[in-house]
Amino acid sequence: MEDENRFKEAEEEFIKANKPQEAINMYEHKQDWHSALSVARQYHPESVNKVFLNQAKFHLERRDFPKAEQAYINAKEPEKAINMYQEARMYGEALRVANKHAPHLVHQINENYSRGPQA
Repeated sequence: MEDENRFKEAEEEFIKANKPQEAINMYEHKQDWHSALSVARQYHPESVNKVFLNQAKFHLERRDFPKAEQAYINAKEPEKAINMYQEARMYGEALRVANKHAPHLVHQINENYSRGPQA
């Protein structure tokens, strides 16, 4: 069914077979994050953060920083968003995320910024 693009039916079969992770993987493969999250939330809650992290990776590879940031925040991993921005030398964005989600990192980001590009 998956090969025939009958994803909803494939999902139902995966759920019946007690293999929700297979349905999640199927949806992630086609970048259908909404469906992947829906299945994870309903049938495999321990996978929710993994779906968000995979979504963040997908957006980061496309250099879509705002969407990657949101996925990291949804995964409760603001440090990963901060690191992403620091690696891209986007210190203002890193500080914005830190101020809102990880205030304990603000000082470190300011130090990294003050060291400049060689840091």
